[in-house]
Formats: sequence, structure tokens, C-alpha cells
Amino acid sequence: MTAWYLSLLLVAIGFLVVCVAISYMKSNNAESSAAAFAGIWTMLLLIAVSVSTTIIMRRFPTSIAIGFLLGIFFILSNQMLIVFAIFIYHAKSEAIDKDIKQGDNAFAAFSFMLFIVYMVFGTMLAVFRKDVIQEAKLNEEEEESSSTEKGKNDNTTTH
Repeated sequence: MTAWYLSLLLVAIGFLVVCVAISYMKSNNAESSAAAFAGIWTMLLLIAVSVSTTIIMRRFPTSIAIGFLLGIFFILSNQMLIVFAIFIYHAKSEAIDKDIKQGDNAFAAFSFMLFIVYMVFGTMLAVFRKDVIQEAKLNEEEEESSSTEKGKNDNTTTH
């Protein structure tokens, strides 16, 4: 779970970096609306995946949900590698301002870190998926046993 908390932290920092980079682009009238859109879209996608993954891992760790997450992490880690390459290329362009280059470099760095974190988390989830799914089954069994014990206790106290 440490890798997941690290990814949540990096998503939050990446969101701030994108906001700052876009504000520099708007203030300098930069012609990089495609890069701004890519940054915004990536951050919205990462926020949505972060929220849905947190919900799935905490409440619904079924085999189909874990398989869904494995697919998402494979795609997302590859997307972050592509976004890293795009923003590095954009930062090396000579037609943009120094401040925009710093924002692009920062977002590229966070994209690469998220690539690593998602790859590690996805690999760990793939390796330990049976443990995660078994834990969900154990939690269901514990809930069933506690509810039946509660029902037995309620029956004995009412008679």
C-alpha cells in the first residue's frame, strides 16, 4: 500500500505542477494548447483512477475488479511513459520560454515517477493478487460469522 500512497501524493503534486505550467502558458501566450490539454486530461484521468482504485481496493477487491485494475495500471504506466516523452520533447523546444520549460520538465519528471510507481504497484498487485482476493473472502466470512453470532445472541436475549 505504500506504493499506492506514493502515487496519490505524486498525483496531487502533478496536479499542482500542471496548474502552474498552464498558468505560465496562458500568461506568456504560448502556442502549446495541445500540451496544456494533454496535461489537464492526464491529471483528470489520474484523479479518476486514484479515486476508483482506492474504492476498489478498500470495498470491492473481487477477482474481476483486481483484473480490471491490472489492465488499468498496465495502460496507465505506458501512458505516463508517453506523456513523459511528450513533455521532455516540448521542454527541449527552442520556441518556448524558460518558465514554460521548467514547468514541462517538472511535469515530465512527475510523469516518469508515476510511470515507475504504477509499474511497481501493478507488478505487486499481479504477484500478490491471490492474497488480496483471499483477504476479501476472509473479510466476507468474518462478517458472515459475526452476523450469525449476533443473530444467535439476539435470539437468546429475547427469549
